[in-house]
Amino acid sequence: MKKLILSLALTLFAATVLFSKPIKITIRGGGPNGYHYVQYHENFWRIKIQCLNEGLNTCPARFTAKAEFGSDGETLYDLAKSSIDNGQGTGSSTLNGVKVTWSPAGTPDTYEINLDNE
Repeated sequence: MKKLILSLALTLFAATVLFSKPIKITIRGGGPNGYHYVQYHENFWRIKIQCLNEGLNTCPARFTAKAEFGSDGETLYDLAKSSIDNGQGTGSSTLNGVKVTWSPAGTPDTYEINLDNE
């Protein structure tokens, strides 16, 4: 029984890693209550999320990172977002085969966060 549970857990983990889609997140502005403009687009190859300007809408980026890459994706998204919020506009990190990069996206105060398998 233990072998079956372990086998199922490993299969689920492998499926999550192998079938995760790259995520491109664009963030600009935002406020204490959320974002004004939120767009989520998913196709077979990738997920694109835009969260722009101060408003009342929740940005689905953190939830999506966790859904696609598990807790590692969520942790890496949080790292990138807090780094940007603390003035480190460019960086990257890797955790258990998942990589995050973040950098300015061309217009002032706009940043791009990318999550993908390494």
